[in-house]
Amino acid sequence: MRYCGSKKLITYWATGLVTRLLEVTHGQWLYRNIVVHDSVSDAKASLRKEEIQMEIEMQQELGEEGLLEEDKYLLEVNLEDLETTNGERQEYWLLAIRAAREACRLRSEREREGNADEGDVGLDLTLPPRLRRCTICPRNEIETE
Repeated sequence: MRYCGSKKLITYWATGLVTRLLEVTHGQWLYRNIVVHDSVSDAKASLRKEEIQMEIEMQQELGEEGLLEEDKYLLEVNLEDLETTNGERQEYWLLAIRAAREACRLRSEREREGNADEGDVGLDLTLPPRLRRCTICPRNEIETE
């Protein structure tokens, strides 16, 4: 290179080499980040998203069955497309609707046993969470956030 007779040619060549090396290493870094950290599109996430989608469809097919009146709003929640999210919001929705169905089941079970008319031991689930009282707690209140 020294024999070219032009210092500009050497500087141009060196600048191009450094630029290409930076482009290659940056490309490798981006690829690694996608492989290691991309929770939206990697293979494990895709499998988990399929499971979440099947569970959501099952819960939606059940409809209002097994839900208390105050929990029916859960069926109206607009869940985003799993293709563009990591599924966290959908998992929270699934937890909420499962808990709501379980609460309805427990209330129905308690009413069948006749405990509802015999001075409930436990929580009055008809009240909002902040106002719920427990008949067996010493302070007659449940700690809530």
